Amino acid sequence: MFAALCQALAQFRDYRAGPVKHPLFSLLMILVLSTIAGCRGWDASADWARAHFNLLRRYLDLWHTPPSADTLRRTAQAYDLADFLGGLVAEDATVH
Repeated sequence: MFAALCQALAQFRDYRAGPVKHPLFSLLMILVLSTIAGCRGWDASADWARAHFNLLRRYLDLWHTPPSADTLRRTAQAYDLADFLGGLVAEDATVH
């Protein structure tokens, strides 16, 4: 299932113009993983990415700093991911 999710996220087309700090796949993975870990909101996802940044950089192509809450918010909104991310959450269940 995780491989299928990765393959699906890799198919997203990156519509951002100009040079970017973080590849789209990396941002999408952070949004998915932080949501599964129980993060609710862009600040919480950014905090999670910052706390796990060294581990994330081993597996994801990331810049020198973790993405900001604003970057994660803009990414989720640009791809209309609210329903998708909300579907990853089991009611009252979090993973830490």
